[in-house]
Amino acid sequence: MDVYTVGESFIKFLQDKVGGTFGTDIFLGELPLSAPNDAWLLVVSGGNPDTVTLDGGMIKIYTFNIYRRSLAGKKIERELFSLEEDLNCATCVNLEGFETIYSRAVQFAQDIDLDNANRRIGLLQAQVRLFKQNTQIS
Repeated sequence: MDVYTVGESFIKFLQDKVGGTFGTDIFLGELPLSAPNDAWLLVVSGGNPDTVTLDGGMIKIYTFNIYRRSLAGKKIERELFSLEEDLNCATCVNLEGFETIYSRAVQFAQDIDLDNANRRIGLLQAQVRLFKQNTQIS
């Protein structure tokens, strides 16, 4: 997958960390009906400008909601705990095309999937401050 957006760059990071495949068991924005029981969903928000450098580069704050769905609650807990550890390590989060300033994550309690198919769903929320150099030529 070519990387164009911060969401796509985070998907690439997620694939490397959890071993999934975009479009098969890792999805961006929405979880299709055909998704397997064991699936990841990334929802990105933010991009709030924080600082602008003199040369036009910008530091922005993004929020990543990472949902993990599975039939096994213990599996969700372990996978999200491991991912949370990585996201709370500033040097562990490398998103292609961006420089990570800091990353913080928190894991929330599991819930029953909305379609009530005996699946559990967990949520990990990460806030990441990213720098991207201005590449436009004046």
